[in-house]
Amino acid sequence: MKIIIYKILSFLSIIVFAFYWSLAFLWSLPDFKFNHAIEKKIHVPKALFVSDWKLFTPPFTNDQRLYYIVRNVKTIFTADTIEVLENISKQKQLKAPFNQNELIIDYLVNKNVVHLSRTGWMINNKSGADSSAILTSGKITNPLALVGNNGLYKMHLTSLLNFGLVVLKDHHINIDGKEMKIVIKQKKMKSFEEMNNTNFIRTETTIFESTYMPLK
Repeated sequence: MKIIIYKILSFLSIIVFAFYWSLAFLWSLPDFKFNHAIEKKIHVPKALFVSDWKLFTPPFTNDQRLYYIVRNVKTIFTADTIEVLENISKQKQLKAPFNQNELIIDYLVNKNVVHLSRTGWMINNKSGADSSAILTSGKITNPLALVGNNGLYKMHLTSLLNFGLVVLKDHHINIDGKEMKIVIKQKKMKSFEEMNNTNFIRTETTIFESTYMPLK
């Protein structure tokens, strides 16, 4: 009799153990409808399933856009606006697996974009920022005035400016009498819960904006 009871208890222990760790695994997945549905129905405390575990990288909430905006120095007329990060991504996919050149370009450009984005974020969140350097939208239009002679900032800005000249040449844009500024934006992405939302709008938020810089 005792042997039978021991076997039953062992079997139940295995089932409970497997059930608990299965739920714990599911609870550690990025947020989506399954988690919310369970929480609403059974009201189980999050601590019970170790919700602080991060087995997976959280899903991206936005992607970045890099714009080169060119205008005439004399008339201040905006002639061209070119976005490049999306095109770089497409070129990587089209030329795979022989896309070594595109991978290098992607790495170099995005590296500078990330650093300038961090600079923009730090400036936009800096207390006591010079109000003369801030747009009505609250974004910095003259970040160089706030970061001073930061060599790292200048290096990343110059790198993107030089890449911009290559982009303009590829687009057959005449740079005589022109100036250009660099704008980095974040474009909102759909979350898992909004995949079927036909009314979702991919709004863009400016996170970095340089002054206009002469091209010659």
